[in-house]
Amino acid sequence: MGRGWMWFVVCAACSGGGTSEGSDTPVPATEACEAYIDCVAAADPAGLDDVIAAYGEDGSCYGESVDCSAACDDGARDLFALTAEPACDLEDTTVSGTPEEAALAVVDAHCLGCHSAASALGNLDLETDFVGGTVGVVGAYDELIVAPGDPEASTLYLKVTADPDVPGTDMPPGSGGVPADDAAILRTWIEGL
Repeated sequence: MGRGWMWFVVCAACSGGGTSEGSDTPVPATEACEAYIDCVAAADPAGLDDVIAAYGEDGSCYGESVDCSAACDDGARDLFALTAEPACDLEDTTVSGTPEEAALAVVDAHCLGCHSAASALGNLDLETDFVGGTVGVVGAYDELIVAPGDPEASTLYLKVTADPDVPGTDMPPGSGGVPADDAAILRTWIEGL
């Protein structure tokens, strides 16, 4: 049995038109769905037409009360788990933009579960004012959270790289630190300050 069934599982909730409510304006595909279409094109070309019909511009998903981006992310993850196709690896996305924007994306992905405005564990809110709340600010361990230009003196960087000489636990807790590519993004941002 081929993998063509995978698109059906993801598209099963999608039917109907692809224009915005009350409008004849076409709905463009979301970034996540464009990535999913690329994933299917590489991993399972036999299902590509159906995935485009559901998730491409004017796709049937956009006329439903379904989170199309989430469905596309789930589909890409599932297809990656089945095929190991690099085009489906959501963890291997390149963050574009400035070093600060890339650092914010890393923090959003790995830190805001505990250090958002709503939770702020350890009185560390990385969501409200990431730069102002970290750069040159002394944290819970009486050391700079981010030392401008010096990742090795930045508690944030040392925590996410699981440096054994830093007090407390690695971040995220029990993870052994963030993936090396994400740590490199934070390092580049700190070095550029």
